Amino acid sequence: MSTKKWIVVGSGQRVREAALPVAWTLGGTWDLAGVFSRTPKRLDAVTAEGASRSVDVEPLEALNAARLSGVDLIYVVVAKDAVPAVLKRLAALDPVRTDLLIETPVLLPKHLVHLRHLRGFRAAYVAEDCAYIPCLPAIREAFASGVLGGPPRAAVLSHSAYAYHGVALLKAFLGPRAVTSARKGPLAGGLAWRHFEFAGGALGHVLEPRDYGSGRIAIAGPKGVLADHPLAAKSHVPLAAIVERGCCTGFRAGDHTEHLAAVELALMGTAREGAGLTAWMDGMKRVGLRRMLVDIAAGKGGYPLLEAVDDTLVDYHLTKIGHYRANPFTSARGALAPLTWRALGLAAH
Repeated sequence: MSTKKWIVVGSGQRVREAALPVAWTLGGTWDLAGVFSRTPKRLDAVTAEGASRSVDVEPLEALNAARLSGVDLIYVVVAKDAVPAVLKRLAALDPVRTDLLIETPVLLPKHLVHLRHLRGFRAAYVAEDCAYIPCLPAIREAFASGVLGGPPRAAVLSHSAYAYHGVALLKAFLGPRAVTSARKGPLAGGLAWRHFEFAGGALGHVLEPRDYGSGRIAIAGPKGVLADHPLAAKSHVPLAAIVERGCCTGFRAGDHTEHLAAVELALMGTAREGAGLTAWMDGMKRVGLRRMLVDIAAGKGGYPLLEAVDDTLVDYHLTKIGHYRANPFTSARGALAPLTWRALGLAAH
């Protein structure tokens, strides 16, 4: 497979802490052909190996049709309110031979009409790295083996999920199921709960706020529970990071393991204070972003636009009114969705 070219639009924290460190590990797969932002600057970041490295950030005006020629992917990671203007400008460059990777939450609900700017790209994906974290293969193998009695039926995320990322994480654990309803409520001491029901009957429970240091994960099947913390359940199957000399080298779900590739090890960094799997979440998300980019280069695509918009709409309703029910007007995949997506010039799948 020949090396593909990509560019990054944005120069904030996400670019410094994830996009650039990941980019510098992708030699032979992706060649970073430029970083663009509203304000030109010299941007310093740290490589996966811990060395300081800089890139020149060019003004967005310098990105024209000629510069876009031969670029296979644009990764847009800018402030939420700036997304509509950036998409409009990029769409004017006729990017029919270029894929788009856009940062979550894609667009704010009030800006969703600007999805029409995506129809000029060859394909559009979302940088939801929670759906690609490297513990997932071991988790899925554990459930597929039958040790838990069948596919997952429920997931409990205690201090380990946030907003639309939490919806995506539940989907990653439970399977690609649509949210049919959800509720949110307060608890004492600044805590809050979220309860999700998915198509097919699976359930998701989230205890907020997110705190990766104290986060806990439990995923239940018909006859067992996979969890990264002790449980009184007789059918508890342990879930844990594999740590060697302070470095995470993989993940274990019962008898099933996922070992990190050599190029991924440095991206994991160090763990936060905490004993659960989410102590490694910062590194897992960097590896997840890298795995998504490798999949896109191989023609497998990334996190689907439809799923990401649905995650955003579910979170929006929970935040604004405390409950959500999928219907033709609230869901990106509702009965009216095909008409809406066609009107925007996009596929609804």
